[in-house]
Amino acid sequence: MALTIIQSGEASGGLVEALDSVAQKYADEAKTRIRTLLAVLKNSRWSSLSRGWRYHRRLHAAHLYHHPEYPMKSMHHRQKTRAFTLIEILIVCAIISGLFALSVPTIMGWLEKSQLDAETNALNAIRDDVVRSFDSTDFANVNIAALAGDVPDGVPPTVFTGNPDGSYPTTSVADWYAKIATLRGTGFGTAAPSSQPAVKDILYNHYGRARGLVAAAPQARAQRFLLFSIMAPNEQLVMPANDGSPEWFEAIWNTEWDTKGGSIPAYWAARLTADQQAAWNGSAGTGSRLYLMRVIRITLPRYVLRISNNHPTGNGYIYFNNGWAWRRRQSRGDRVSRHPWRPADRGKEGCGRGFRP
Repeated sequence: MALTIIQSGEASGGLVEALDSVAQKYADEAKTRIRTLLAVLKNSRWSSLSRGWRYHRRLHAAHLYHHPEYPMKSMHHRQKTRAFTLIEILIVCAIISGLFALSVPTIMGWLEKSQLDAETNALNAIRDDVVRSFDSTDFANVNIAALAGDVPDGVPPTVFTGNPDGSYPTTSVADWYAKIATLRGTGFGTAAPSSQPAVKDILYNHYGRARGLVAAAPQARAQRFLLFSIMAPNEQLVMPANDGSPEWFEAIWNTEWDTKGGSIPAYWAARLTADQQAAWNGSAGTGSRLYLMRVIRITLPRYVLRISNNHPTGNGYIYFNNGWAWRRRQSRGDRVSRHPWRPADRGKEGCGRGFRP
């Protein structure tokens, strides 16, 4: 901006230039202050007004969201709804993972208890069928107590199983699980039990391991049977192979299995590796896993009969369950039978019910 001074008479040119310079300086300072003031107003007052305007626009959009006459604007508003950030999603996932990790032991405990209860019920049902079979005189197809040396000639004795991981390629009428199937009224063939539902459910447990039924050596007044099942995969828990010895039977019979605080019997410890023993015995913090060995003990009474027959031609008979259980030939004098279907002169005990010619 230029300032012009008009004087009458003579004027000094240097004074005019000085005044014009001062005016230019103050004009520049005024422009700078005006720009600064406008910037401050823009960042404060005008921005507040702008935010207020945007707030009113959001209120108006929210009103339209619920207004039935503006469906397209409602969809547009939903599309611009604020989404979750990546950090928020990760935090939620971490919380869910933590809660799930805390609940896993409880869930696994429920599942294990449910499986053990189901297996116990299955074993109890088999136990009841085994005991019921003792009243049958059909030793070839039904009676589990048809032991070797006790059955009549030509009748196969019951075949027992004691290996949870054994191979069972065929099924015969003498197999204990086949006799249970016959008692239950279900049919079966000669194929492997794993391919026949009627016997598969009797022989195998939830983990596909064979249930065991084993008879002990005869005693004077009782015949004992062990029914057991290992409720764990074979890569986790193993047991010594059944060698047919009394020690193998007694090790299972005399051990308290339904506990988390015991340890395997000494007979097992001498035949299992250190890792296999540790899998059963566990640790002080976790406890033992003996409770995964489900064991049911069955005892059948034995009894003694004395028969005297001195008749020169007639035979003496003992009848039981509508069938003759023991016969004494003519002119044989006194003899003692410790089993209704085993000759007394063998000097051995017997059990159950049956017959012997």
